[in-house]
Amino acid sequence: LVDQLSQITGDMEQLASGAAQVIARHLDVDYTLAGGSAGNGHPRLQLPVALFGRQVIFLTADQHKYDQARQLLEILLPPVRSIEATALRLKSAQDRLKEQEKLAAIAGTTQMLAHDVRKPFSMIEGLMKKMQTADAPTAKALSEQYLPDVRRSLKTVNSMIDDIMEVGRSDASMIAGARENRSQEEAPSASLADVLR
Repeated sequence: LVDQLSQITGDMEQLASGAAQVIARHLDVDYTLAGGSAGNGHPRLQLPVALFGRQVIFLTADQHKYDQARQLLEILLPPVRSIEATALRLKSAQDRLKEQEKLAAIAGTTQMLAHDVRKPFSMIEGLMKKMQTADAPTAKALSEQYLPDVRRSLKTVNSMIDDIMEVGRSDASMIAGARENRSQEEAPSASLADVLR
């Protein structure tokens, strides 16, 4: 399901390009996506809009075609906003599903860790009960028999704890790096509603 939602949100970017292409072809004007070439260098009227999360600029030297593009975009604004809102809801659902998958993995790991941590304590508890009622030679034999297993279990638990702590440190570093990158990449873009006002 997460992969399907990723595909849908990826399709929204293609939808921006497709919508721009249809409008441009219908009105016989040029267009460019943000960062693209703005045409052949002749002076042009530019109508920048945001379509499905992408910045699109319609270009024409003809005032009549510019006005037609503006009117068409005013008509398209409500359905575009509705589709964009649906895309945002899908993205939000995708993020929630990913978070739920992470929480399920954490729960499974926690249960495994709890079981493995409990094992050496159970062994120690059983050994102590036997040793309380045993004489000295029997107690020594019990300790020689069970202590190696207890030590192995404790070593396994310590290793698991070290692994978990290492994963926690690397996750914290990745989260901090992702937040920094996201804040640098966020740039305000003109919405279709702002342009048409």
